[in-house]
Amino acid sequence: TTNRASCPGGKYCPAGSTSPIPCPVGFYCPSFSSEPLECNPGFYCPALSGNQLPCPAGTYCNETGTSSPSPCPAGTFCTESTTTPTPCASGYYCKAASSEQVPCAAGSVCSDPSMQVSCVAG
Repeated sequence: TTNRASCPGGKYCPAGSTSPIPCPVGFYCPSFSSEPLECNPGFYCPALSGNQLPCPAGTYCNETGTSSPSPCPAGTFCTESTTTPTPCASGYYCKAASSEQVPCAAGSVCSDPSMQVSCVAG
């Protein structure tokens, strides 16, 4: 049987197992784990994760057991570990996968929060 004290991160060792078992996607297995732990919202866990990974800025992870982050939709922005995209405020715009709002430049209009349109002189 495998001694849990020698079980590496990214794998788990249930009582009576003969060798470490790879941690599945959506779960993480710190060193010495006897079972996989489900990834929390705001984090993601690819296969063989020893720790939860924070969803990078520009992405979100809104469910338990997320295996890969989702890109933030156009018209919203996402900071690190976001579970719900934040809508862009009036006077700002946010392209897809934005990590912050961008102010609408002088001479432009941002009536659609996902894009900036230059005003035409005339």
